[in-house]
Order: sequence, then structure tokens, then C-alpha cells
Amino acid sequence: MVESLYGTKEENHTIAVFLEQQGGILEGVSLELVSKARQMADTINWHVVGLLLGNNVSNLAAKAFTYGVDQVWLADHPLLEHFTIDAYARVTFEALLKEKPSIFLAPATPNGRDLAGRLAVRMRTGLNADCT
Repeated sequence: MVESLYGTKEENHTIAVFLEQQGGILEGVSLELVSKARQMADTINWHVVGLLLGNNVSNLAAKAFTYGVDQVWLADHPLLEHFTIDAYARVTFEALLKEKPSIFLAPATPNGRDLAGRLAVRMRTGLNADCT
């Protein structure tokens, strides 16, 4: 059995949520995930962070805060203007490996599913899909 890249002794008690955006507008499903993450985090006294990727999207962080994130991890670069799986997977992987959240939530959108699957393989961890 292959071990995950980090274990429970190294993880931070954080729920990270991928804040998917299209054309500078946060996807509603990402905000729904933030709200659910906030409910879970409050129950177990953890933090919620949003992972926001794009170009000129720092202004979207304020909306994420109104839905309950404690912090936003921002990757703002022209090469992230449009979702490409290679770029988004690389940046997200690096953020997760650096910050080591306990849970990572991605929306059940085509982009979110693609990203979650690739990250599960890279992180050598499990994936639960289409949870309600």
C-alpha cells in the first residue's frame, strides 16, 4: 500500500475549499461548499480556508469571507485566467502540500471533478465523490 504524502500527525485542522470561478465570478456551488465547511469546522473547532486561483481575482476573496472562510489562499497569475487542468492541479497540489489541510473540498462541476481526481492521485489519498 502506498502512503499518502502526509498523514494525520502532520495535517493542520483545516478544511480547504476550492473556490471555482469563471470570468471573475465565484461559482455558487463553491460558496455552498464554504457554508457547509463552516458548519463542519464550527462543530470540531477547525479553520476554513478558500483556495482561489485566477487572474485579477483578489476582489473575490471578500465574498468568500462573507460565506465563512477564515482565510483565502490566493494564486493570481495571467496563466491562471482560464481553467487548465495542468496549471490548476500544479498550483493546488503545491498549496495543499505546503499547508497540509485535513480536508479538501471541490465542487462537483466538470472542473472540480477533474481537479479532485488528479489531486487524489498526486497526494496518494482517497477521494469521495458526489457527497451530499
